[in-house]
This record gives sequence, C-alpha cells and structure tokens, in this order.
Amino acid sequence: MSIDSLSSSSALFVEQLEAWVRGIPSELGFWERFLATGGDRWPDDFSARFDVNAIVGHGEPELAAILAAKGPGAEVLDVGSGPVSSLGTMGPCGRVRLQALDPLARPYARMLERHGLV
Repeated sequence: MSIDSLSSSSALFVEQLEAWVRGIPSELGFWERFLATGGDRWPDDFSARFDVNAIVGHGEPELAAILAAKGPGAEVLDVGSGPVSSLGTMGPCGRVRLQALDPLARPYARMLERHGLV
C-alpha cells in the first residue's frame, strides 16, 4: 500500500467517523422516542425486541439456516444492535446465545433503565 493510498484511506475513515458522530444525537433521539412510546410507529417491533421467545432469523432465512447447521447452543453477535437486539433468542435448535453490541451501549443502558425496561 502506498503512502498516498494510506493517506486517502485515513482521510476517508476520518470523514466517515465524523459523519457518524454528527448523527449520534439523532440516533439517540430516535431510540428515546422508541423506548418511551413502546415503539412509536413500530409497536410490533418493540414487542418482538422484548420477547424472550422471539425466533432468530425471522425474515432472514440465511441466518436461520446457519443456526440450524450450528445446532444447539449456537452463538450470535449482533453488532450495532441498538438498545435491544431485533434478532431474537430462539433458533431452530433451541435457545441461542445472543450477544448484542453497540458503540452507544452506555447511553442506551441509561435509556432502558430510565424507562424501566431492564
């Protein structure tokens, strides 16, 4: 990799990171409304996110097939999950070990606590 392409890649990364940071207030505002209102315009999504028996891969056949191949005890990492994952915890072979991860986890945790959802 040349110095010029490295410099260009770095500049692009910084530009994307700055755009993401500028969007954080909007993102937090969206989730605040979503949690405060029981889903805002998406009450079914809200209910599904808090359903401990929600099916993993609902509407995502590729994920369901991968989990079926993994068998019992399959693990899923949901990166960018928001305050509560939309993936569900029940796979074709039983309960899935779901790990939700989001760079805004701390403010989301405070929101969940404030709304009595934890």
